[in-house]
Amino acid sequence: MSQFNTLQLKNSAAAEQDFTVGTINTQTGVATWFGPYGMDSSQEGRPQATFSLQLPSAKSNKARCKLKISVPVLDSMTNKKLDEDIFTCEFALSKLSSLTNRQNLLAYAQDYLLDSVVEKAVEGFEGVY
Repeated sequence: MSQFNTLQLKNSAAAEQDFTVGTINTQTGVATWFGPYGMDSSQEGRPQATFSLQLPSAKSNKARCKLKISVPVLDSMTNKKLDEDIFTCEFALSKLSSLTNRQNLLAYAQDYLLDSVVEKAVEGFEGVY
């Protein structure tokens, strides 16, 4: 099990940003980290990352690893939160899969996020044609 430490994620300028330890909800198993404060220095303006892992059970033969990052969209005049941009990802991993299968899935996912199709969609709302 990973230790609940500071999470370091790179921003668009490739600068490491520290996401500080928040909480682990003992009921849901969701770990939360808080990103750096924005210009308004309020909790409302901070990005947030969450992680959870649900192991296979009698009802499901898959482990589910869920990731989420949310970045608040603030009003430029009042610095009040208007909305948020959200990234979610879920790995559904069969308990029958090999380590190589899981490593390949992770490598494909990492590379997919860096692909120009995803970059163009996120930066310019361009679809695939």
